[in-house]
This record gives sequence, structure tokens and C-alpha cells, in this order.
Amino acid sequence: MVSESPADWHIRLMRAEDIIPIAVIEGEVFGDPWAKDVFESELANPSAVYLCAVGRGGEIWGYIGSWIVAGELHITNIAVRKSEQHRGVGKHLLQLLENRARTEGCSVAYLEVRRGNLSAQKFYQKRGYTVVHARPNYYVNPTEDALVLKKILSGVEDGHHPGG
Repeated sequence: MVSESPADWHIRLMRAEDIIPIAVIEGEVFGDPWAKDVFESELANPSAVYLCAVGRGGEIWGYIGSWIVAGELHITNIAVRKSEQHRGVGKHLLQLLENRARTEGCSVAYLEVRRGNLSAQKFYQKRGYTVVHARPNYYVNPTEDALVLKKILSGVEDGHHPGG
């Protein structure tokens, strides 16, 4: 799977050799980054779908992770290295993942975001996600509530039709 992206980077499925550079991005972007063994487990999970944005020189610019279960897409993580942010990498990762989920029969997507992460909330809301409820004390380092966001993937709400 390779996406149409700007000429200097592309998106593909994550591979085992991507774990170390992704762990570096995790440490750069998140206060409580996932350990490498979490990514190893995720890659072995048949319900998991992980995509990477890869620069022309082969360097990992960002990734998105998810589970596709029972007709739902659950986005577990998305991160873009700081030097590559605001280039459309996160937007393309999210769009490609949503498109794949649609083709696999998903009608809805969910994710969590820190209550205080206003830029991430704005990013998702611009892409059709709405807050459905909060999960108290969901995050650590620092402890913070999560907002659960939802997007309808099928139907006229997002301009796509099931299977299309």
C-alpha cells in the first residue's frame, strides 16, 4: 500500500525495521511515549493497521496506528516528527487510514485526545471529528482527561458513501 503524497514523501505500511525511528518520534512528540515492545506487539496484532510516512531518503517522518474491529476504526496513535509538521503528513496519514477502514467495512472512527491538546482537537475537528465524551484521568505524565472523538465514515456526513 502506497499513497499519493507530495513528491518528497510517501505512505506505506509500517514494518518491524520502522520501530526504532518511530520510538524516536514518540519520544520527541509525547510526554509518555510507547515503548518499542508495544509497537512489536501491535505489528503482530491482526486487527492493527499501522502506516508510516517516509521521506525520499527513507527516513520516517510520521506514523498512524489503529485497530479495525467490529466495523469500527479505533485510532491509537498519530505522530509526526517536529521538523516535518505542518506539511500535510498527519492529514494524509489520517485520510489514507480512514479510506482503508471504509474499504474494510468500518462506518465509524474513534480516538482519544488530551483535553489540553487544543491543536490536536482543532486538527481532528477540521476533519469531521466531534467530541462524544470524556475519560477522566486517562493520560499520565501528566495526568489528564481524554476527550473521545468520533467521526462517521460512511454516509453523506463526510461526502463518502459506503464502499466508496
